[in-house]
Amino acid sequence: MLTTRRSQAVHDLLTRSTVQIRDASKAGPKQFIRERTEFDSPVLPSRTRRALVIVAYIVVFTALYAAAALGIMAAGAVTLACLTDDRCTRGDEHVFTIAAALWMAGCIVALALGWRGRLYGARRPRA
Repeated sequence: MLTTRRSQAVHDLLTRSTVQIRDASKAGPKQFIRERTEFDSPVLPSRTRRALVIVAYIVVFTALYAAAALGIMAAGAVTLACLTDDRCTRGDEHVFTIAAALWMAGCIVALALGWRGRLYGARRPRA
């Protein structure tokens, strides 16, 4: 929703739909979202460049996640039974859940900022 002009989610894009207010007289001003025009700005880098930069950031986040997982294992923060026999304690599961949540958050932030031209490598020029 952060990357489209009409704040559409993936399922809206797949079905080519938008939310419409049935009775506009009952709606308040906060219930209307104007179509964003910043994504059509000629000062933004091309879509291809922004997409490639986003993919590069996600690859970096994935490498950092893998390195963190190896570091967690090497530090002994996860039991040996979890690593070899897939018998993990709750503590083991929490460690991996937190690491995965951080990876996912990093990917989402990279997607949102990258598409808006705010990531290093695909920034919009300063005015």
